Amino acid sequence: FARNSGNFTHGFFGEGGRVTANFARVMSYRTTGRLFHGASTFVSCSTSGALGTIRDSGQVDVDFGMSPAVAVNDFISNTATKIRSIATNFNGLTNAARADSVYYLDEGLRLKGTSPDSGLATGMDMNYNHSFAPSGSCPPTTPACGGSGSPNDRLLFVARFDANIDVFDTYFGFQVGTISIRDPIIGPLRVAKDASGNQLLFGITARGLVMVSLPAFTNPLPSPPVR
Repeated sequence: FARNSGNFTHGFFGEGGRVTANFARVMSYRTTGRLFHGASTFVSCSTSGALGTIRDSGQVDVDFGMSPAVAVNDFISNTATKIRSIATNFNGLTNAARADSVYYLDEGLRLKGTSPDSGLATGMDMNYNHSFAPSGSCPPTTPACGGSGSPNDRLLFVARFDANIDVFDTYFGFQVGTISIRDPIIGPLRVAKDASGNQLLFGITARGLVMVSLPAFTNPLPSPPVR
């Protein structure tokens, strides 16, 4: 799986499906990371085997924008589940991986929270304007938990197997709403915004593509979580 943030500064990658445990990883990349050149490291090598007629060359630089590969093989090999979808928000500060639960990861892929999941369906995406972190300060220190925007944008849409879409707050992991549709979403789910600023949800069902005009949600969770 591969997703990019809405501002094109972050990428989020997940190895799912029926892969071996050696390749059950999630990774992220941010364009704001430092590119370390250091001393001259010019190298060249043959890319045509013993013939040596074709050669490539370049510098061996270190790109600090790439995260370490974080193993998620516990999801796949130990619990017999698999990564079924991933999502990232507008600025890449919140990432979500869907397996036996929905796991919320920060920019450095540290686990910050979870939401319950049936383990049967696929497809999820965040509110188009979601620009929050999954952890951090809450009011009165900041206008909202995890950021400064409206908590009504701090939402994740998760398709269910029974023709419903659950709506979760990504800071607390609590369910704040449900959207009912005619047919279950059995494939990808994406949220987009039209020219008028309305948010639209697209999903693949057995009957084809469904488009849902997202209603306005009032998130009732502005307060710090109970520890």
